[in-house]
Amino acid sequence: MGSLPMEQPASDRLLTERELAQMGLAKLRTIQDWRRKARGPHFIKIERAVRYRLSDVLAYLDSRPGGGRVIAKPVRQADRAEQNG
Repeated sequence: MGSLPMEQPASDRLLTERELAQMGLAKLRTIQDWRRKARGPHFIKIERAVRYRLSDVLAYLDSRPGGGRVIAKPVRQADRAEQNG
């Protein structure tokens, strides 16, 4: 006898390209371009539907360079005088 499907872990949740864009990963067009060029997170095609496992998206994000520092642009004296004006 077959068993009933168990509830999937949250990391196996399938997301659409639109959901990835709404999450702020990239613009929808960029995500679509990544897929066409075999870049970005791994995807699954179910007939015509394109889906992304959340675990694959998180692995992709972990593989990207990060940890940089933002260095503030120095404020010139003239700019400071205008602000205090």
